Amino acid sequence: MNILHFCSYFVGSKVYSKLFVELKKQKIHQRIIVPIRCSNLYYQNNENLEENILYIKCLNTLTRALYSFKLLSYFIFVFPKIKKTSNAVIHAHTLYSDGIPAYLYSLFFKSKELIITVRNTDVNLGFKFYPQYKWLAKRALRKSKKVVFISHQHLLKFQSYFGREFDKKLEVVPNGIDESFLRKTVRLPNKSTEGKSILFVGRIDKNKNVESLVKALYVLQEWQLKVVGGTYADYHAVHGTISVELRKRVDFLGKVQCKSELRRLYQSADVFAMASFSETFGLSYVESLSQGTPIVYTQGEGIDGYFEEGQCGYSCDPYSVVSIINAITQCKAKFPKGIDMRSHSFIKNFNWEYIAKNYLSSIYK
Repeated sequence: MNILHFCSYFVGSKVYSKLFVELKKQKIHQRIIVPIRCSNLYYQNNENLEENILYIKCLNTLTRALYSFKLLSYFIFVFPKIKKTSNAVIHAHTLYSDGIPAYLYSLFFKSKELIITVRNTDVNLGFKFYPQYKWLAKRALRKSKKVVFISHQHLLKFQSYFGREFDKKLEVVPNGIDESFLRKTVRLPNKSTEGKSILFVGRIDKNKNVESLVKALYVLQEWQLKVVGGTYADYHAVHGTISVELRKRVDFLGKVQCKSELRRLYQSADVFAMASFSETFGLSYVESLSQGTPIVYTQGEGIDGYFEEGQCGYSCDPYSVVSIINAITQCKAKFPKGIDMRSHSFIKNFNWEYIAKNYLSSIYK
């Protein structure tokens, strides 16, 4: 099998390379098209994929501001450099940045198979800012064999925007987590029933909404918050200062690269909380569950829909601090010692090898 990937966000996330490496292990021939803006992005995230990736410098300020110029740049810079791959399946890893260009390429080279993944940027930005290209997106979707979603919630938003015309093509396939978390899954945690520690793991930006977790501590008087992914200076640059009273109960740990240390932090927390305003998936939710720690997640985004409410944690409204507080206290009340993962086999669904085989058997077949 030959697969031609259109992957605009490859350099910004290792999620894509994880999938491509696992597909490579399955002896799949792949060509990965990565459009970039700057020369210093060449060879980014290309470990074990060096011979498969074609970085093409074709993006700039103009293509970012005007979508029509972005499409034109593909005709000028990208398509001439892609040799037609015999019987190739084309997989576009977003709808607007990759799917429409891949659709145009499929018409140009008369390719038959087109797979399109719809992600957070499509649902929360593309639908909002590109209504004038809805007709073209529909043509790409009609051409596609399958439309893949990382999140059940994004599938629902897609149906709300495009209607039910494409229902028979829709599939939900999650992202995976690092193998080290799966090898070291905590089956029977033994947290202290008196523990009151909240953990956040992620970037510190407006979308991740760490500020609301900090504000929740005004009510959760006995709780502590540990923040992995940035420093207090990072927080201050985004949200401003934290009061002296609360600062004593918020510990900024910066970026933690060591997987064993990250697992220890998940294991020692009583609740993992990330109340993002928008989320494609949220790998840290699953990492937390693998270590037996219940989660507070955003209602209607990312991982919401993979589990029943209360099965592994509780959803919250990211715009309501009260909702976040209630979800945290519910988690601690239901899972005082953590989650007994012996009764949950779903964690295997987030293994990259399992996901790659799922693509081969259900999506690319």
